[in-house]
Amino acid sequence: MSANILAVGYGIGPGLALVGGAFFGAAYVMLTGVYLIWSIHALPDRPATGLMVGCLTIAVGQTAGAPVFGLLMAGPGPGPAVARFGGIALLAGFFRAEARSPTRTHSLDAKPSAFRRS
Repeated sequence: MSANILAVGYGIGPGLALVGGAFFGAAYVMLTGVYLIWSIHALPDRPATGLMVGCLTIAVGQTAGAPVFGLLMAGPGPGPAVARFGGIALLAGFFRAEARSPTRTHSLDAKPSAFRRS
């Protein structure tokens, strides 16, 4: 994904920029889906909270990233701006969550006591 950011940002040519943009879009949609599914598994007891945190994190990142990118493009220029954001994307690949086994405190098949038959 970061290579596609660089290809689009440096404008190596219109054809390559379009291909880079297409790959970036496909990778973005796929990774957003993976991120949202991971966020549900991160909080198995509260999947809605995990999904909300994932959506909120994506929204905050886009809201904060767009003006910072604009400032970098207005200042140093598009090349350094793209290189910095591509570097951030590469840096994210070095972080990994620790593996945990999911713990559930309730069963999905359990019925509330008001609906149980004696």
